[in-house]
Amino acid sequence: MSKFLSLLTVLLLLLATGASANQEQQHKKKKGGGGGGVGMGISIDVIQLLNKTTKKKKTAAPAPAPVKKKTASTPAKKKTATKTKTATATARKPNSGVPPKGETRFRKNEVLFVLKPNSSSDALAAVVQTQNLRRIAEAPLQLLSRTVHRYAITDNRTLSQVIAALEANPNIESAQPNYRYELIESAASTAGEQLQYANAKLRIAEAHKWVTGKDVVVALIDSRVDAAHDALRQSIKASYTAVDNLSTEADTHGTAMAGAIAGNGQTIGTAPQSRLLAVECFSKDKEGRMEGVSFNILKGVDWAYGEEAFIINMSFAGPRDPLLGRLMKAAAREGVILVAAAGNAGPESLP
Repeated sequence: MSKFLSLLTVLLLLLATGASANQEQQHKKKKGGGGGGVGMGISIDVIQLLNKTTKKKKTAAPAPAPVKKKTASTPAKKKTATKTKTATATARKPNSGVPPKGETRFRKNEVLFVLKPNSSSDALAAVVQTQNLRRIAEAPLQLLSRTVHRYAITDNRTLSQVIAALEANPNIESAQPNYRYELIESAASTAGEQLQYANAKLRIAEAHKWVTGKDVVVALIDSRVDAAHDALRQSIKASYTAVDNLSTEADTHGTAMAGAIAGNGQTIGTAPQSRLLAVECFSKDKEGRMEGVSFNILKGVDWAYGEEAFIINMSFAGPRDPLLGRLMKAAAREGVILVAAAGNAGPESLP
């Protein structure tokens, strides 16, 4: 019990330190000091803290065993050289964009890469020629001041081999797969039924007495939204399409999520007076499955930032993506709030 209370005290002190720092920053801002706001957050793995064992008390070291003197009849053993393990060409280096072992959620014949900012003007052409790549598209990312290049692999090499070869090039900053993502909480029931349930659980009617999200710009990274829906006509500020396969048909998932956020109808959304950016990053593939890929999500998040989104909602899940992680960190540094899905399996869901 004393161990738990000690750890809890440490946790409270850390949180108090963060609150104090925020108050001090707010005080400085009121006085006119400092150009940009600073947000401080403390992330603590409480379970990990509780699982740590306390340091053992030092005990007297046992007396060393007597050392036997070497005699002429007992020659010392010769030291044998230990064999060092050599790294293989397919080994995954630290911070490498090569997908982890067992990860298969990506386009097998596509690769994404970013050139270093000081690379020469002909670096891209040289990379494409030496690696036998075919251009699909590229997208400038203002949040990173970089351009992400999307290319197809035209020979028989695996994606991991291509990424490893690109990473060996001094002009390449990063290379990785074009990962695949799926939408979370697919609309099995009607949007109205979902919204009524959510509003009751969240006590939305009570919350709306104080706040309705008036004029807050919220970006929805999702499938195509039905902008003509009666409950959304006054809510959508702008729309953007980043998908490969264009479609004129609205999707139930994107429309339901838009209604849950900014709907104005028989049931209303969480923030009915917010301004919604409908960002289409998910569409049906050739087999009819709804999916999104890294390249399109990168474009969508970057566009939303350019449209001054204050909150970005992402109700999808999939693999860890190094470049998407960099982009989100950059958006967070600019003050954007990123809200992500936890998964349909509850507390035990994978990220």
